[in-house]
Amino acid sequence: PRIVREIKARGQKIFLDLKLHDIPNTVRKAMSVLSALDVDMVIIAVGTSPNPLIASTTDGLDVNRHGCVTADDEGRTSRKGIFAGGDIVTGSATVILAMGAGKKAAMAIHEFLTFNQ
Repeated sequence: PRIVREIKARGQKIFLDLKLHDIPNTVRKAMSVLSALDVDMVIIAVGTSPNPLIASTTDGLDVNRHGCVTADDEGRTSRKGIFAGGDIVTGSATVILAMGAGKKAAMAIHEFLTFNQ
């Protein structure tokens, strides 16, 4: 994918185990990197609402009246091999819910890729 080529071309890395440090007497925080990881692929997951272009350019992808992608508890959508979770399914919600949905979807994606179901 293009984003992967761009990241590699720039020599960028994905940073893990970021630690936030309070800066006394401010609301600011400083970040330190504890480790880094060279990657082959990056999945960008940002935002708080569905991008309407996704539904309008993906034939057979069902959405609800709010434009959110419909998915089952494992993140499977109406299109075979397309998974969704987080705000694109629920609308604006908590990071904890999005992380849980991502974990479930990752397991379903692994199963799909492993067993082609």
